[in-house]
Amino acid sequence: MSIEQDIKGMGKSLLKIMIVVAVILYFVSPIDFIPDFLFPIGFIDDILVLLGGFGFIGFDILSFGRKAKKARQEYQAK
Repeated sequence: MSIEQDIKGMGKSLLKIMIVVAVILYFVSPIDFIPDFLFPIGFIDDILVLLGGFGFIGFDILSFGRKAKKARQEYQAK
């Protein structure tokens, strides 16, 4: 891998970490788009943020799993 690819990879990793932190902070924050005291409706925005944020990260986890499986198969084929 080149230095340029390493730098791009670090930027993507930093972005993912920032998204996870932002999602967690939004979830625990008392400030929401829809206040939580409106019981059933108030948690909808929290759930949507959780699903969206971790769904975004989930695609990378699946991609990593596929790459790891491919690498393991190539290693075993040697």
